Amino acid sequence: MLTWCFVPLLITAVVAGERSAIESAEATTVQSGANSKSPKQSAPKTPAPNGDTAKAKSPSGQSKSLDWAEVIEAAPDPAVVTDAALRDAIVKTGLPWRVRDKGTGIEMVLIPPGEFVMGKSPGDDEASDNELPAHEVILTKAFYLGRYEVTQQQYAKVMGKDPSRFSDTGELAVDEAMRSGMTRKEAEQAAKKKAAEKQGVGSLAKPVEQVSWNDCDAFCKKTKLRLPTEAEWEYACRAGQRTPRYGELDEIAWHRSNSEGTTHAVGTKKANGFGLYDMLGNVFEWVNDYYDAYSADEQTNPQGPSSGSNRVLRGGSWGSVTDFVRSSYRNGYTPGISHTKLGFRALRTP
Repeated sequence: MLTWCFVPLLITAVVAGERSAIESAEATTVQSGANSKSPKQSAPKTPAPNGDTAKAKSPSGQSKSLDWAEVIEAAPDPAVVTDAALRDAIVKTGLPWRVRDKGTGIEMVLIPPGEFVMGKSPGDDEASDNELPAHEVILTKAFYLGRYEVTQQQYAKVMGKDPSRFSDTGELAVDEAMRSGMTRKEAEQAAKKKAAEKQGVGSLAKPVEQVSWNDCDAFCKKTKLRLPTEAEWEYACRAGQRTPRYGELDEIAWHRSNSEGTTHAVGTKKANGFGLYDMLGNVFEWVNDYYDAYSADEQTNPQGPSSGSNRVLRGGSWGSVTDFVRSSYRNGYTPGISHTKLGFRALRTP
């Protein structure tokens, strides 16, 4: 019998389709079967006095050290993680709650171990057959997940370029400059100069897009990060909730009806119960799993199918209809293809 409750221990989910499906408002969902005015992000607090390395005491009193991280906030903020059970689960790991990855500058929050029911939420009339059967998932290990989607600035720092269309140096900016009479080379130089003058604000705070699964995998391999599994993603998205969304849609997500046809700076909508922003909307997020139908069996730390042709996308995007902007929505997409609606979020194992 499936039990819809949070137990301080974790979850997964999946998504499928081709470029034509996404460009036409993601009108087609791959079905399941064995065959088949918003609050701005809070400013980071001063790092903990223990210096550049994140350290904390485990329940047994043994010190845990994260050489790769800088502590931003050691204990979960009750104003952000409002559920006492979630706060307790985080504290029991003995790890700091909010940290920054030194190599990339990506801010991350700790997601504790837990168990939940993955798949269609009770009473969700928008759910598709590929979100069934709902099944119990247990995650036994804590992990750090990017508080925000990877931004254009963070991606360019690692990969040396920003492929995004919605960028001060992207296709739209270059086209606009060329309309004023510039050559393409002049337009590209002008766009880069304009972006540099903004010194890290503007579009650079938007999520990177037009990245394939392969691109995201390459970024992760360079940074010792990884993509979350589908179960980790859904568990983190739900943050102990069993509802289709973790809040009122327009308050938590950029989607087709409110995005004005573009991405937006990360963290400008309300966060979920773990303090994660834009888990729904803005850009679809690649996860590590191959796409396939769900099993009804209880699973522990599921990694997804061992092979397949499509990788899973989660969360919906700036161009998605509301049905797609839900915690359990899943689809699959060719791993080598990029699109303006596709981005990602990075994970690090402590």
